[in-house]
Amino acid sequence: MNMTQMPPQEAIESISALTSRMVKLTDDLQREAAGVQAQWRGLKNAGGKCDEYAIALLRKLLPALDSIEQFSVRTSTKIRQMEVEKNPNY
Repeated sequence: MNMTQMPPQEAIESISALTSRMVKLTDDLQREAAGVQAQWRGLKNAGGKCDEYAIALLRKLLPALDSIEQFSVRTSTKIRQMEVEKNPNY
């Protein structure tokens, strides 16, 4: 959803698309987190538990977290831009 190219009222009508995108992003994070947890359990069972492995596994979450952050920042920036365009004194 490109909210800077639509009027605020149209953006309101497309909120369901915004929330659907966020749900998809958080679902991606949950899937990755489940995989990380499963790998960690496997390492623990094999006696390979250590901070280096834990960090390497946690690092796998970064792409999903980055996607959520980027989407959130882009969306909130666009909303703030709409605010300024409609009310320059805001």
